Amino acid sequence: MDKYFNTYREMISLRGLTDHTLKSYSTYIRSYLDYLQNILHKLPDDVSWQELRDYIKWLQKERNLSDRTINCAISQLRFFTIYVLHKPWDDNQLPKRKFDEYLPDFIYRNLNLNQLRQTTYSKYYLCRKYSLHK
Repeated sequence: MDKYFNTYREMISLRGLTDHTLKSYSTYIRSYLDYLQNILHKLPDDVSWQELRDYIKWLQKERNLSDRTINCAISQLRFFTIYVLHKPWDDNQLPKRKFDEYLPDFIYRNLNLNQLRQTTYSKYYLCRKYSLHK
């Protein structure tokens, strides 16, 4: 598994990311490779789409990760699959999670949110509606 991890680190370092970001992204792949080795007992080349989905379910259940963090893991799995395994990626096989977006603090402070109905609003819609400008 070290061969895969080292290749991943080499490929991701070409993106010009900060050391902190590289370390953060690498934790997703290290976790995935550990899962393959200790739970599935498979090499990354032999993993099916269903097993990738099972891994994401395992992350949610066992690690209790947020939807945003799950999306980061999926993004790194995509990078790993394309640039390390040289296999195509299909977004329809492992879609990213939907999550609630928070209003930026600037908008939140300038609105009396108690007057709004309980529904989802686009931050751009709210800026236009209340003429908010930075």
